[in-house]
Amino acid sequence: MMKQSNFSAGMASPAQLGGGPPLGMMDRNPMTPGALALPHNQGTPLPPQVPSGQLMAVQQQPPGSSISLALLIDFIVQRTYHDLTVLAELLPRKTDMERKQEIFGFSARTRLLAVRLLGLVKWASSAAKVDKSVHIMGFLEKQSMLFVESADFLSRMARETLVHARLPNFHIPAAVEVLTTGTYNRLPNCIRERIVPPDSISSSEKKFVLSKLNQVILHRLVTTELPSQMRNLKIEQGRVVCRVENEFEVSLTVLGDSPNSPWRIIEIDILVEDKEIGDGMSLVHPLQINYMHSLAQSRIDNSSAPLRELYDILHAFAQSLQLEVLYSQVLKLCRERLGDFLSVEEYTVGRSIILGYWKELSALDPKAELGYRLIISVDFNDPAQPLGVSHQPPLSSDETVQTGEGLKNNQLEKILVQTVYLRSKNRLTELRKEVEHFLGMDCSLQGSPPILSIPILTHCLRSEQLLVAVNIHTGSYLVHIPQFEPSPPVVNDIQLALNSVNPDPIKLKALLSQLRYWVTEKRCEKTLQHLPASCSEKITLLTWNENPILSKIGPNRLTIKFQKHPYAIVIVEFKEKEDHPNEMDYFFYLIMVKKASADETEALPAGATVGGAVPKFYLKPTTTIPLDTFAATHGPFTDVDVVDPCERLIGKRRYTSSGQKNTEPSFKKFKHPAYFVPELAHIVAMCDERLPFALLMSELSSREIIHGGCMVQANGSSLAIPVLRFPMIISNVPHSTLDKLHIQLDSAYIRYQTQLRGFRTWNLELKFSSLPGSITPGVEKPLNFGYDMTVSSEEHIPKVVDSMIDDWTTIAKLFHLIVRSNYCRHFGKNGPVSVKSFTWSKLIISYGPNKAAIVTVQYSITEKVYKLSFGGNTSHNPHTLLRVHLQQYINSTAGSLDGLMKLLNETYEPLYSLIKLPTTPQLGVMYSRPQIPVQTFVLVPHSIYHIRIVYCSVYCLDVTFQSDGLVSIRDGAYSQFDKTSVLGEFFPTQGLKAFLSKYVDENAVFRRRSQSEDDNPPSPISTLLEMDHNVGTPGGGSASPFMSAKPSSPAPGRSNPHTPASPHIPQPNPTGYSPATSLANLASPPSLSHLSQQSPNPSVSMLPHPVPSPSAMLPAPSPSGGPLSVPTPSPNPNPHHNPSSHGPASAMASLGNTSHPSPFFHADSSPAPAQSPWASAGSPGMPRPSPARVGHSPQSGQMENRVNLAHNRVLPQRSWAGAIPTILTHDALDILCTPSADNTPGNSSYPCRPLERFLGCSYLRRQLQRIVQSEEHLHLLNQQEPGVILFRSDTMQFRVSLDPNYFQSLHIKISPLMETQIPWSHDELQLLETFFMTKVVCPPFRPNGVSAFLKMISLPSRIIRDCIQIIRLQLNPSIIDHNNWKWGVQLCLTVPPSAMPIIPPGMPAIVTSQSKILLYLLLTRAHSGNPDVQPMEVDSDPEKVPFIMVPLIHEITTNMTQLAEKRAMGPPPPEYAVVAQQLRRFSEFNQGNMMECSIFPSVQELLSNLALPPDVPVQQPPPPIQQPLPQPMQPVPGAGPMVRPPMGGPMMTPGQQFSGPHTPHSTMGGPGSVPMM
Repeated sequence: MMKQSNFSAGMASPAQLGGGPPLGMMDRNPMTPGALALPHNQGTPLPPQVPSGQLMAVQQQPPGSSISLALLIDFIVQRTYHDLTVLAELLPRKTDMERKQEIFGFSARTRLLAVRLLGLVKWASSAAKVDKSVHIMGFLEKQSMLFVESADFLSRMARETLVHARLPNFHIPAAVEVLTTGTYNRLPNCIRERIVPPDSISSSEKKFVLSKLNQVILHRLVTTELPSQMRNLKIEQGRVVCRVENEFEVSLTVLGDSPNSPWRIIEIDILVEDKEIGDGMSLVHPLQINYMHSLAQSRIDNSSAPLRELYDILHAFAQSLQLEVLYSQVLKLCRERLGDFLSVEEYTVGRSIILGYWKELSALDPKAELGYRLIISVDFNDPAQPLGVSHQPPLSSDETVQTGEGLKNNQLEKILVQTVYLRSKNRLTELRKEVEHFLGMDCSLQGSPPILSIPILTHCLRSEQLLVAVNIHTGSYLVHIPQFEPSPPVVNDIQLALNSVNPDPIKLKALLSQLRYWVTEKRCEKTLQHLPASCSEKITLLTWNENPILSKIGPNRLTIKFQKHPYAIVIVEFKEKEDHPNEMDYFFYLIMVKKASADETEALPAGATVGGAVPKFYLKPTTTIPLDTFAATHGPFTDVDVVDPCERLIGKRRYTSSGQKNTEPSFKKFKHPAYFVPELAHIVAMCDERLPFALLMSELSSREIIHGGCMVQANGSSLAIPVLRFPMIISNVPHSTLDKLHIQLDSAYIRYQTQLRGFRTWNLELKFSSLPGSITPGVEKPLNFGYDMTVSSEEHIPKVVDSMIDDWTTIAKLFHLIVRSNYCRHFGKNGPVSVKSFTWSKLIISYGPNKAAIVTVQYSITEKVYKLSFGGNTSHNPHTLLRVHLQQYINSTAGSLDGLMKLLNETYEPLYSLIKLPTTPQLGVMYSRPQIPVQTFVLVPHSIYHIRIVYCSVYCLDVTFQSDGLVSIRDGAYSQFDKTSVLGEFFPTQGLKAFLSKYVDENAVFRRRSQSEDDNPPSPISTLLEMDHNVGTPGGGSASPFMSAKPSSPAPGRSNPHTPASPHIPQPNPTGYSPATSLANLASPPSLSHLSQQSPNPSVSMLPHPVPSPSAMLPAPSPSGGPLSVPTPSPNPNPHHNPSSHGPASAMASLGNTSHPSPFFHADSSPAPAQSPWASAGSPGMPRPSPARVGHSPQSGQMENRVNLAHNRVLPQRSWAGAIPTILTHDALDILCTPSADNTPGNSSYPCRPLERFLGCSYLRRQLQRIVQSEEHLHLLNQQEPGVILFRSDTMQFRVSLDPNYFQSLHIKISPLMETQIPWSHDELQLLETFFMTKVVCPPFRPNGVSAFLKMISLPSRIIRDCIQIIRLQLNPSIIDHNNWKWGVQLCLTVPPSAMPIIPPGMPAIVTSQSKILLYLLLTRAHSGNPDVQPMEVDSDPEKVPFIMVPLIHEITTNMTQLAEKRAMGPPPPEYAVVAQQLRRFSEFNQGNMMECSIFPSVQELLSNLALPPDVPVQQPPPPIQQPLPQPMQPVPGAGPMVRPPMGGPMMTPGQQFSGPHTPHSTMGGPGSVPMM
């Protein structure tokens, strides 16, 4: 429980308040006068207390009773608040240590009380049962106490009270009166008088009495002495209220109308207050007011002048209280803020207070001998007057009145502020007069605190003015410039000079001049902020004193460095004007400098070394140029706001320096900010702009380039240098051409321009006039060249001039090329060649069919050659292959634009055909390393008319372009000089001559010859060797076949039989047929007996592989009834029927067919030529009448004889026949190089080119012969038929040869051996032949597939029969559907990459050992076995067809077929586990059958019964990866649905899917690869 003292506080008794203590014995309160102060405990306000009823209830409760927790918390809060209130009142009077002790004690007590409360709350929360028991016990004790008290009371009544009780006599009259009337009128009057109050008077009576009382009071005031200060009074409600401002207010009245009736004081209110001290509470305690009330009342009762006595008492008390308040404010200011700056020199209680300030200034100011003092005191002459303020040194009367305003509110700080303000203003006023006297300009003094603004320069910004203020604490001067922080040292010097004892005006004037120079320098730096220049106060220059101009420059200067021109600086000198010191004159000096190293023997200027160390480099002036400011700022198109120095602005009128009004008409000038120096900005910008031009003009003059100097253009927006003439000496360009070029040049200007991002560049603008009679567009437009201008120096400018001369050289070189072409006048829009664009530095010419191709001709100054670049509307310009050789031609002495465009037009079509050949690298081409990619075709240009075609790095063809739309093709493996010599790099191509002869258009060759034979009849000798002579030897110095307009005729006198350029005269022909007739056919090389005599035919053993004679590959049937005598449709008689037919696209127009033929051999055909599909489509080698000769030439009969002889010719048996060139037309070459697909069922739909088919078949035939020789069970047989490979196995004999009709497919003929006892049916042999031709030797011609096929046919006969059964299912998928099997099967020839990693991918998929055979099968889900996959759905989306690769291993000895597994790779995938389990189960049931091979039964078991569980993921092909293909694949009709092979390969039919050699463009093992079989 809390103590009783915490809840109540005793009040003073009336006796204590009535008498009151004497004034001298009372404690003095700092807030009240000492004479009337009360003890603190009596003056402290009581906190809010608990109501007395509750407090008594708490005190009277028994010890075992309870109290409410809310009430207890309320008590605790009240006690804490009470303690805090006591601390707040007591702590300000105690020392710091006592304060800390009191605060610590309060914290400890409060914390202990809070801990007790917390413990009580925690106990109460867990004492529910105890509380309940306490209540029960309390209730029982209360009941027991009631019973005991009742018994005791009854006992006491019976024993004490009732013993002496008597019945009184009843007052019957009173009872009767009360019962009858209800009232009692017999009470004594004293009771009525004491209890019943008298009746109050009415309001009217009150109003009347108060009005009479007001009249009495007014009469007493008139007849009584009234002080003048109390005449501010108000009479109302029977009282008079006298108010003395800032002192007191008193209410008086009288109790009667007698003149001797004393004045009665009703209320006294002290008006002295201080809002900051005491928290706005009254400064006088009520007890003090009561004491003063009784004291004044006793004094006026015994005084003859009561009102005067009353005023003296209250006035003395109020003034004493005012001085006490001001004194406490002084102490607080000194303690909190001012410290030693303000001191109380004397304080007399109730009389005066003297304050001292600006003590430091007192020693410097002779006027303040006694110091600066502020005196607040009573008026000793008239004590009735209020407090007054006086100053030392004295202020004026008005200023004294201003400082006394603060006494009205008892604010000492306001008095001090006003005093300091007036003192500061007086000091600055005196300083202003002195400064205006020796500066001669007006200064402004304004603000509070007052600030003196001194403009040190004319047109000075407010932030640039020198501001002088007075320190309010010390009274010293403070000097500051707002614009510059921190202040410069000169400002501190000015401040020290002003605060000195005796300021020196001369020194102050010098310091202001120094400050003026410093501000001017800062103005210059501010002006140069947005210019590409920087300021430097000091720079080391050699020979400063020796230079007559630099030596005269004063010390007040500023050095300006250019950021982009390190070779030049500008020095700005500042000088004050003599008449107007506040104005500046600027003098500019442009100095050209160069860097000088420290080791040069030149003396450094004085002050150049810093700390005795020599700088690493310094600048040496080379040229010093004083700049005329007026000329620089008043040039053409120059408007700079420079005020005339002799003029000053006064108000709005302009006066001269003499003070007279200017009568000249005023003109408006553009005004810049005061800190901006327009002449400096203009001169720096002018120098920065013109310095590069000065260097450039100097360099142009040194290079003999005539120019017109720097000039201003476009209304002053830019500078330019007009170039009048460029150098006249350019290598390989005659002076006449340069003179013509200068005549064409209208104007040439050199300018500089700024890009969007701030980059500055030189710009050379050349404007030419139109060429005479030229049709070249774009020549009138100006030509602009840009050069870097980031750094302009003496080292950089020569490079810019070199670049300009190089660009001019480029224009001159191209112009020279155009002049040699007669200004390209014959390149008209209607001709085959037209100029698309000409910009004097670049020539763009369009050519080709529909002018879709373009060539860009320009001169490269770095390589000193003409450069060509090709483009056009097509995806690829074919002349890119010949770009190097064409550039060599155009740069040769014989090169010209005419010859170049003729070459381009003549070679465009054959080149466009050649680039159709595939160049994508393929895998599987190399037999031993199939993972190495080999490029299919490689085009190697040897000259502008000679290109070599390399196929798989094995075969090579030489293609030579000739005029009149012809090309010649020969075998590049033979030497060009000796046709019987084979180069070691490539292998000869067998049957090349016979293959190319199928595409010879004899009519075109005959037309070419007939043009020259009309005037020059052919001779047998010249006609015989014309083939060799027409083919130019590359590198032999022969001219291009396109350079002459007419066909060249053979030159006489040839003697070298091995050089095509100089053959000798042949000997008589021993063959018996006409050479002219044989050469007209061109189906085979001519029989040259002299060549056979001089250089014998090499034998078979001399060649890399046996080379058959071409005659064996082309039998000679009867001209009348042979299978090749099918009539050929004639060509289109109207060549203009199809307007889009041009170039290679119209290649088949001359052959009479609108589509490319498909020379693939049919799967069911035999080697007989009559069954070839080419017979119906038309052969390019078949003779046909010439549309230009039939029926119109006199030699038409001779033409027919030549055509008939072509069918009866037999090719000579020479292996080097391909070395003799074959002449083809461009259309025939386009047919050879254009992809075409064979639509024969079962064949690959890969769009293969005829040339690719022929070379691929030749390559596989060569590889087949090598593989047969390496196989153990195959034997190569001798045969005399060229081009045929004959070999046998143990049971069969095989004959492999090229298709004798078209040479684009390999045929195999299989026959059983008679000496063996194993019968082979015709159906089995036919299946093997069909599988070989459709799946083995098909594009893309991989030898490992051939190797796998040879390994299969070398197996035992029963294994071969099982493989034939698998092949039957592969070639006839309808068997799968007929038997309702679940899976289809294909025999793999190469190892696919998706199979188990048993053998590296790409190797042969059939591997044999002594007793085991490994082969790979592809199982695909059949439609009948997969009800979820519908046929139409599979056709639309082949990716839904699942597949599985099955590697099988067959043991010959045990006749077991099982799944091949690689143990080291861990457990196989789930699907392989299912296949292995099913094969193992089948082997157990079929273990006793040793007569039948188990391969096909095992495969048949898988096809019919293999069921993968639903949870086993079936292999799905991944999403295809886009790869370039020559043509999109089309489904083959009748070959089954299209399926997607694994690894993202191309879409193929199940009949040929995953067959390695016949899978088009498959890449093994990589993205988008196809498993090879």
